[in-house]
Amino acid sequence: MRIRIINFLMIAALVLTSCSAIQSAQASTSSSCPNLVQVVKDFYTANDTHQLVPTLSYLTEDVIFVFWAEGINGHHMGLNTVVGKDQIVPFLTNPGLHLKASGPDAPNFSMDHLVQAGNQIVFNLTPDRTHANGRPYDPYVVTMVFSGCRIEIIKLIERITWV
Repeated sequence: MRIRIINFLMIAALVLTSCSAIQSAQASTSSSCPNLVQVVKDFYTANDTHQLVPTLSYLTEDVIFVFWAEGINGHHMGLNTVVGKDQIVPFLTNPGLHLKASGPDAPNFSMDHLVQAGNQIVFNLTPDRTHANGRPYDPYVVTMVFSGCRIEIIKLIERITWV
């Protein structure tokens, strides 16, 4: 019961922090950064080539990274939240933060259905292949909120497609 309360409090704090960060980020218009889509592409390029310093340069100091897997009927599994550049480093190997295959059997991902609204970009990462047994790799939905030309919030959802 105590763990559930702690988890609830952590999620509530995250939501409040995220809402506050989103509102303050929305207050600064996207005109302060002429091409947010290019920033996203450059971030993925730097991360795909395992260049830590350039990858981190695209993030604010207090970046919020929220990620989970989402199954049938929106069931969330493995909700994780980290705050700050130093805390996000171990998670930069997450498949949803890479476009290029991480191994010989892993898929490459393409950015699809990219939508920008103000200082926020939402897109899908779609795998280019299935597993050897025919089961599809899971796609991702990524939301990035910007402060100027830096990423302030990354929300990464792995959409579980197998049942």
